[in-house]
Amino acid sequence: MFARDVTVRKFVAKLGGVYGDIEKISPNPYLNVPNREIHTDKKTFTLINPSYFIRNVFELMQQDYGIKSRITSLKLKNPNNTPNDIEKEAIQEFEKGKKEFYKFININGERVFFYMAPLFIEESCLKCHNDQGYKVGDLRGGISIYLRSNNLQNFASLINKVETFFLSTIFLFFCYFFYKYNKKVEENLISSRLKEESFRKIAEKSNDFIVKFDKNLKAVYFNKDIESLFGSQKKVEYFKDILDMLEPPKAETIKEAIKNKIKLEDEFLFKNQKILQIKIDFLENDETIVFLTDITYQRLYLDFLETFTNKLSLLNEIDFFNELNRYITKYLNIDYSFVGIFAENNFEKIRSLSIAKKGEIIENFEYDLKGTPCNNVTKGTFCLYKKDVADLFPEDYLLKEMNITGYAGIPILSHEGNVLGIFVMLSEKEITYPEIIENLTKTVAPKIASDLEKIKYKKTIELISKILEKSEIGILICDEKFNTLYQNTAFYEKAIKSFYNIDKPWAEKIIEDLRYKDDSFIEFIEDKAEGSQHYLITINKLKGVDVNYLFIKQNITNYKKIEQQLLQSQKMEAIGLLSAGIVHDFNNILTGILNYGNLIQLTTNNPETNSYSQEIIRCVEMASNLTKNLLLFTKKQPQETQIIDLNIIVNNILKIIKRTFPENI
Repeated sequence: MFARDVTVRKFVAKLGGVYGDIEKISPNPYLNVPNREIHTDKKTFTLINPSYFIRNVFELMQQDYGIKSRITSLKLKNPNNTPNDIEKEAIQEFEKGKKEFYKFININGERVFFYMAPLFIEESCLKCHNDQGYKVGDLRGGISIYLRSNNLQNFASLINKVETFFLSTIFLFFCYFFYKYNKKVEENLISSRLKEESFRKIAEKSNDFIVKFDKNLKAVYFNKDIESLFGSQKKVEYFKDILDMLEPPKAETIKEAIKNKIKLEDEFLFKNQKILQIKIDFLENDETIVFLTDITYQRLYLDFLETFTNKLSLLNEIDFFNELNRYITKYLNIDYSFVGIFAENNFEKIRSLSIAKKGEIIENFEYDLKGTPCNNVTKGTFCLYKKDVADLFPEDYLLKEMNITGYAGIPILSHEGNVLGIFVMLSEKEITYPEIIENLTKTVAPKIASDLEKIKYKKTIELISKILEKSEIGILICDEKFNTLYQNTAFYEKAIKSFYNIDKPWAEKIIEDLRYKDDSFIEFIEDKAEGSQHYLITINKLKGVDVNYLFIKQNITNYKKIEQQLLQSQKMEAIGLLSAGIVHDFNNILTGILNYGNLIQLTTNNPETNSYSQEIIRCVEMASNLTKNLLLFTKKQPQETQIIDLNIIVNNILKIIKRTFPENI
């Protein structure tokens, strides 16, 4: 439809515009060119430029069919051409080189399908727009259409109606063309429309199949090879040859219309499963003209869009992939469809996540990318080969084994622009509707990308969950109301009971602490069979879209034991330091006693007195050795190694032990 809009606009621009009866159409107030109005003896005609031409068509479309279309311009003459937000977004994409733009949007709570195609300046456009600074090839703006959900079902039907309107309008131009030469506009308006040469020029440019029948319903003109439309070897000579391809009730409907000269426009399903839009009109010389439009794939695509919007897009991950591939291969004349990702740790291979063959899900597989069209797709490029793809990629043995002729593939990109995987469709026949296939792949690619990222995130979360389950550290995640979102086994089994039975309600304490800071902690003891266990729970506030709390539980029993040992060690160190001072003072006293013992031996010859003094000296030496040992124990005295007699040491220790230990030991 848009191609027709653009083509008609181009055709009108090429002719410099068309003229219409000023009594039937208002002059364009923004058109300032010579000869805008032409006056004849009976009527006045006003020039209708391409944009004004299309705009009036769009007003009729909205009035008659409820379908809104707009022409949007970058450099405005008419304020009505100002683009809205969605149209600005489309124009920005056109400036980047995109050829079309479409998406579903919400208008007043209703789901609407938006589509827009670009318009570019051509030489003929400069007649009216040269003063705006345009050059040939510049982006002029675009044509947009808004389809409500109830319009989608009638969209294909509307295409042919609008086309008929365009053809009729072009015929009006030719009427005026011949008037300029014959000076008989009113008398020749209908006859010039029917002139064979003009009719054929228009018919040959039409995308429709046009057949003209005489009053006996024998074909007298074809604009194309109509047999290719029906895929039949039977030659179409009479109108009944077309009717024979319809089911009897549908054929009777058309026969009745022809018999009573009633114009007909409707869709019919033919025996070859093609959906054709048929428009029948009647000429004054009893000729019948038939327009046939193959809308099979447009209808199937619209059905797919409706299914995708209302059903497929609501499924999750693998279910979506399976149903998508099954639907495409069952209803869209595609033999194979699959979603694939890179094989694990190998970017040279593709592994399918879901693949369907002719409506059935089949077993997944892996294959090398080298020498395949998929290799180009994984580099971020949309690829479509209508036919002979196996000949173009002779290294791809699978294409030959599967008898593939047509290929279409699109890369699936993450939100960061990285290639996550590919979506591919394969056909054993030539792809005869490439635009629809391209639109389809681009429609489903964002949903596939979203689901592939979900699968990736789920795998990451599963891995983290497995690691956390093996951890000795307990993890608990709560929402801002302390409802549990996640907890691992270590948290529940080893701490949860005592944790919830702390004397002061832990939640109140945490809330009070976290009101002013981002973390808090609780320490508590749990009595178990193996002894008291000490636990430390740290609570961190996680700020984001929602406030969550992360609880990390650790068993600190060993830390507590080490802490007690450290305290004991510090006590011993303090005792050692104290004993070192005492030993120093004690040695001073022993030195005095030793000196007096020596003086006694020097000043007396009494044997008994000398024996007493010797015993005093021996005891002092034993006490001195004891202090030396104490200093060694406290590491305040340098250590020396020497050869000793263990018997002497044991006997000396025995003497000390006898005085120290009780007699019952």
